[in-house]
Amino acid sequence: MTVQNAQGYMHGLFSYAVEPQLFHGRTLCVDNFVVLDLFDVAGIAETLLRAMEGLARRLGCTAIHTTLPERYLPRASRRSPIPDCFHIEGHRQETVRFCKDLLVVNDNAPAAADGQLGAE
Repeated sequence: MTVQNAQGYMHGLFSYAVEPQLFHGRTLCVDNFVVLDLFDVAGIAETLLRAMEGLARRLGCTAIHTTLPERYLPRASRRSPIPDCFHIEGHRQETVRFCKDLLVVNDNAPAAADGQLGAE
């Protein structure tokens, strides 16, 4: 889903999938929520959020789960308009998502120093 101006320039986007969730049932799961506008971050974010809700309703979803990049989350004294837009549009934070990058995820992994591949 994208937000574009009249000239076709992209100002924001998100990707989504509909997935069954244990707690919420049919859920619109949103990733890659990106605002590309330097001057109207909140306006583009609000447009994307309204599009998410309309899409979720059309697809028969009972909830929307959004994974935001860490850069959107406010640190000690820094505020970001993106989470504020989510709160204004009725979203709440339910979880914290952790990620561990794995350098190798297949059987072609190089052997460890002792010649072992490790636990599978």
